[in-house]
Amino acid sequence: AADAATPSMAQAADWDCGLACVQMALLSLDVPPPACSLKQLRARLSSDSVWTADLVYLLASYGIQCEYLTSELSAGASSAEKAGSAFYASSLEADAARVDALFARAASEEGVSIRCCKLGANELWNALRDDDQLAIVLVDGRMLYARAGRPPDGDFEGWRAASARLGPPPPP
Repeated sequence: AADAATPSMAQAADWDCGLACVQMALLSLDVPPPACSLKQLRARLSSDSVWTADLVYLLASYGIQCEYLTSELSAGASSAEKAGSAFYASSLEADAARVDALFARAASEEGVSIRCCKLGANELWNALRDDDQLAIVLVDGRMLYARAGRPPDGDFEGWRAASARLGPPPPP
């Protein structure tokens, strides 16, 4: 089970928040620090552009069964949020085919489940009540402050969430 005191790790760059989250998860699962350094994590990836789907496969490469819940089963430019975003602009076209292939491959990949689903706050809370659950949640940072009365500003920063499910996968 994940240690309740998940260590806090800093990002090395403005784009590697997901890798830092994976590193924290792995450390909380007692993976030795040298085996899950940011350098080691980057070396296991097939691309310099890291999407949440990449994080799921990265966790699975350490033997962790993962369930990735996403609001959209496509990385294509059809999403208005991504298509008009400077955050994705430089790599969206090249990444779309690679990431969509990861989505398609998930059904046959050991330890990886990707499905289209949105969780409300209560559903997320209930899913994490068990000690054997650990979640990595990547959100649009602008929206975190919008509820506090500040309007979102700046460019879109991300919107997908992944959870690491420790133990057997849920029944289909």
